Amino acid sequence: MLDTMIFLKFMARQDTTFKTFEEVKNRPELAKVNEEWYKKNILDEYGKVGNYQNLPHETFSYNGRLAYSPELANRKVDKDLHLLNQIGKPYHVWNIAFMLVGIPPSIIQGGVAWRHWEVFNEQ
Repeated sequence: MLDTMIFLKFMARQDTTFKTFEEVKNRPELAKVNEEWYKKNILDEYGKVGNYQNLPHETFSYNGRLAYSPELANRKVDKDLHLLNQIGKPYHVWNIAFMLVGIPPSIIQGGVAWRHWEVFNEQ
């Protein structure tokens, strides 16, 4: 499980020239290799659009239920429709599943809830 998580994180957050996520995030053209690999090899069964093939790299504004409040939601980017953000889901899921090997589920659930609260406005 750990090997799969590391592989998926590498494929999502670094390119073949080993650029960091910050470099890729600030220069979207560097993420093209990663995005194409995800589009070809990974199915997002629970995503908003169902497949990475259907997610463009363009940025759409957020118009969801929380758009009325700038404190609750970043209206500039809809993270559910942003490919660079969405390709991180698989490795996060594998990481949480791997933690179950040695950490009680209630502790993991608390940690995930805390992290969601911490980044709620951004995500």
